[in-house]
Amino acid sequence: MKTDELRPLVFEYIQNIPKGKVTTYAAIGLVFEVHARKIGKIVKSNMEIEKVPCYKVLETENKIGYYNGKDGIHGKVNKIKEEGIEVINGKIDKKYFL
Repeated sequence: MKTDELRPLVFEYIQNIPKGKVTTYAAIGLVFEVHARKIGKIVKSNMEIEKVPCYKVLETENKIGYYNGKDGIHGKVNKIKEEGIEVINGKIDKKYFL
């Protein structure tokens, strides 16, 4: 699937992640049968950060990773914590994953 066709589907998927839950680029890649890097590129292109909560998408091994929203990675951590998700040493417990 081409990136332009996949982008709205990925953004819709991210919008439907329940409050208090997160996922990984790899997990989304499995859903759409594409490599996690392609998901990463799509998420990085998100220009509607308030509408599409891309802060809920993490690297493998529960690492927070990159965030192009306000305050960078610190902003991502703050948004995650606002949802009641614990962040310990830059990682998130598996119980918060979809």
